[in-house]
Parts: sequence; C-alpha cells; structure tokens
Amino acid sequence: MKNHLQSKHEIASSIHELNPISKLIAFTLFSFATLLNPTMEFALLGLVIFIALFSLANFGLEELWGLFKTLWLFFVITFIIHILFPGHASNFNEGLIIGAKKGLFYSLRLFLLVGFPTLLVWTTTLDELIVGVEQIFRPLTRVSTFFEEIVLLLNLSVRFLAGLFTEAEEIKEAQLARGIEVGKGKLKERIKDLAPLIVPLFVCTIRKAERTAIALHIRGYELGEKRTTYAEPLFSGGDIHLVALSILVVALNIYFRFH
Repeated sequence: MKNHLQSKHEIASSIHELNPISKLIAFTLFSFATLLNPTMEFALLGLVIFIALFSLANFGLEELWGLFKTLWLFFVITFIIHILFPGHASNFNEGLIIGAKKGLFYSLRLFLLVGFPTLLVWTTTLDELIVGVEQIFRPLTRVSTFFEEIVLLLNLSVRFLAGLFTEAEEIKEAQLARGIEVGKGKLKERIKDLAPLIVPLFVCTIRKAERTAIALHIRGYELGEKRTTYAEPLFSGGDIHLVALSILVVALNIYFRFH
C-alpha cells in the first residue's frame, strides 16, 4: 500500500504541485457539493470536473478503472435497490425507467464522493496533508488550545497508523519467511495463524507509543506555545483557481437546490 501511494506521489503534475491547504479546501468543497447535487446535470458537472482534475494529475485509464473496480459492487447494489423500489410509478416499465435513472444518479454521486478524496490522497503526501490541516486550524489555535489538541492528535494518529501499517507488513513478511501461512485453511486455522502477527504488532504498538511520549517530553512540547515550520506552503494562481472553482460549484448547488 505504501509503495502504491508512493508511486502516485512521485508523478509530476500541476495538481501534485498545488498547495495542500488549497487541495484540502477544494476537494472537501467538491465532496460537499456532491452531497448537495439536486439533479443529474450537476452530477455530470461534478464528473466532468473530476475527470479534468484526474487528467491534470497525469493519471490514466488504468487508475480510473482501478478506482471503478473498488466500487462496482456498490453500484450494482444501488441499481438493484432503486429498480426494486423506484417510488411512485404507475406501471412496471415506468418504475424500471425511474429506478434506472435513480440508480445511475446515486451511483455517480457515490463515485464522486469516493473519487475526490481519493484524488486528494493520491496527489498529496502524508506530510503535506498534516501541514495543510495544521495551517487551516492555526487561526483557531489562538482562540483555544482545544483546536491545537485536535491537530496534535490527528498528527500523531496519522503518523502512528502509517508506521503501524509498515510494521504490520514487515512482521507479515518475517512470519511468511519462517513458513507460517496466513489466510489459508478453515476459519479456525486462519484465526489461529493471526496470533503470530497480532502479538508482535501489539508489542510494537506499545513501544512506539512509549517512544513518541518520551520524545514529546524531551523536546518540551507544550500546548499553546508558538511554533514555526521548516517550509511554509506557498500559494499560486492554480491554487486560487481551484478554490474559486470549488466555491462556485458549491454556490451553484446550494442556489439550485433551494430555489
């Protein structure tokens, strides 16, 4: 998983080079606009924007197909539910048409709800995401240390989980090298085979948490203190255009939904 994301982060594109703050704001607004989509026309507009950003990020049909494959089962379930329960329909044929339209509409919304956050993760490294969240919450930390606690917890959690996945992969490879087969046999045997993975991972988790706490204490970390960053993210014209587009899309969705 780490290598899979790393290969996408190493791609050079105009989307990859954008400020993480603008990408966080824009993709969040695009996802919010997807939830507000009042009609199929706006859903198609969201799809056009997604494909345009996907192309600007230098991703091809292979990545798009991979994203589609992860959701195809949900698309099928959505279609079946809306065809079986189309709502108000005078006959079967009308109900089938209404159900198919609703199934397509909600499947498209589901694709966009997953697609925009996925595009954000594929074009932004973990460190950039954390910096973006910290910069967004920075004005609020001056009001209360509560927001600084949230940022700290998010920072530690994301880094902790990323390291935990790496540890889990290393432990799994080590156990496989020793001849332990994982994920084969009956359910009882599979659960039993997980013990050599879970116990070392649990020990590593405790050690990692202890090392993190000691490191914070040694460095004198205290909430409410002013901090600087090694490199401040800069804004460009592309950032302004992306955020402006996302705000415009949200405004249009809100206007046509309530008028």
